[in-house]
Amino acid sequence: MLLSKYNSMRIKLLLLSILASILFWSCEDELEKLPLLQTMDGNYYISETQAFEAIVASYDPLQYNFSAGVYHFRWFLGNFTTHDVIPGGSGPNDQPQLQAFNSFSYVPSNIHLNSDWTAQYQGIYRTNALINMLPEINMNDSTKSQMMAEGKFLRAFYYFNLVTAYGGVPLVDHVLAPTEFQMGRASEDEIWDFIELNLEEAIADLRLRSELSYDDYGRATKGAARALLLKTLVYREKWSDAASLGEIIINTNQYSLDADYEDIFTIAGENGPGSIFEIQRSSQGGGYWGNVNGANDGNLAVVYQLPRGAYGGWGFNIPQQNFVNEFESGDPRLNASVFQIGDELCDRGTLSKSSTGFDHDYYSKKYFACRSEHELISIGDPVMNGEVNDRVIRYADVLLLTAEAHYHQGDESEAKILVNQVRARARRSASDPDAVLADITSSGATLLSAIYHERDVELGLEGEKFFDLVRTGRAATILADLGFEEGTHEHFPIPQRQIDLSGGNMTQNDGY
Repeated sequence: MLLSKYNSMRIKLLLLSILASILFWSCEDELEKLPLLQTMDGNYYISETQAFEAIVASYDPLQYNFSAGVYHFRWFLGNFTTHDVIPGGSGPNDQPQLQAFNSFSYVPSNIHLNSDWTAQYQGIYRTNALINMLPEINMNDSTKSQMMAEGKFLRAFYYFNLVTAYGGVPLVDHVLAPTEFQMGRASEDEIWDFIELNLEEAIADLRLRSELSYDDYGRATKGAARALLLKTLVYREKWSDAASLGEIIINTNQYSLDADYEDIFTIAGENGPGSIFEIQRSSQGGGYWGNVNGANDGNLAVVYQLPRGAYGGWGFNIPQQNFVNEFESGDPRLNASVFQIGDELCDRGTLSKSSTGFDHDYYSKKYFACRSEHELISIGDPVMNGEVNDRVIRYADVLLLTAEAHYHQGDESEAKILVNQVRARARRSASDPDAVLADITSSGATLLSAIYHERDVELGLEGEKFFDLVRTGRAATILADLGFEEGTHEHFPIPQRQIDLSGGNMTQNDGY
């Protein structure tokens, strides 16, 4: 399993080789240091084994929770900018640059934005190195094609994270020469076009999920590339193409909705039938802080979101009543998404306000692995070894995006069939399935609102909410009381550190 908890030692030994450590070291200022590879290209990329090390290194930044000296998570951007959660921590003065996301008061010098940007470009650097050098390696042609396709998928994924957060960014499609460091920004459309091109080229040579061996779980598949392309088409409102591609994904029969919604987020439910792309995590990382080359990183999101006080967490990403109210009465997904006061946290005891030391009514549940705290390893810092995988693209997301595309194509009947599949799976877990989550029968704008609602509850706390509000044009209305300003906050500011490194060639987003 690539970068997985179960096959960690084999991959770790590969990644800890001296050459790999030198070649793929972390760079705080990625665009500034990109040419490192040029001194190595003649004597490193010469064998299939080294190509495999390079592809693993290209996946590695997916695991990063800590870059450029500070934490970053996609859900910082997608959750904290909504009414669904507050940042939390020890209070409004705990990590003020993080708290700023909840009031749209962040500025270009925000350290978490620079950390996010750095991690994405580390991934782009490594995939560019892989893609540029693979053609010269003497190795099995089909393996080479597959690795090339994986590299293109990963490059598209890193750019997807960038364009949805910042708009137009520097388009780097090769290892830069020293004269190319100080780049300007490509347009948003140019980045989207590049993402589409990479994914279309990747699909042809990637394997189906059913063709993966157990050890390959976590590697990109045709389904993952198609699903990311579907999301891209939806963001670009290419509704006809999106509807057709969504049906292709569905008709491959490679994926299905997990029988029980709550099972998705358990250790046993990792890489389950509804998982299209999932970042693998390890509990055997040795306490690393989420950005160590050659390591199987644990998931810092676990300790970040666990309750404070007696439960040993840091208490961020606190669900609010607004999020709880979004669920229909009896929807079992609520209890699968949040802990409420009085719930049992496995052998950690009953959740109470007195034990946390805070007055919060709810805590996020989706990153909590219900394992005994006595099972935590003792090497390094155990709290850094969260073993819960990141569910990045789920089949339910594909069904709901395809439903949205069909709606905009005027096919409301198919849109209702798809959204009702998601609701039917959810109600199967209810104590009285016949009494909750009735099928959607509405039409017109009410149907579209029902699809949006289903995304809010099905994908709640998974970092999608803010980006959904922006792409559907609802952010200015729904988020106005938090401070969202139309024409500015659709994108985050370009990190000032990166503008400075560009020599001023990168311009800032409007309003900052």
